[in-house]
Amino acid sequence: MSINRAQTVTDKDGSFRLVVAHQNPGIANWLDTEGQPFGLMFWRFFLAEGEVVTPTCEVVKLSEVDSIV
Repeated sequence: MSINRAQTVTDKDGSFRLVVAHQNPGIANWLDTEGQPFGLMFWRFFLAEGEVVTPTCEVVKLSEVDSIV
């Protein structure tokens, strides 16, 4: 399962939020865990221009996804 630049829905400032969850939280950029109990996230920055900001992750309850900015 993956999402690329063409598929990613971005905010006005160009940033985005990606949610990996076992069910659809009702927001853009959702990746389904497909029932897997664990996984690996891999970020690839190919031909990046300028500074690349290091991605950050946070584990939250599915019911709290909408309140996370």
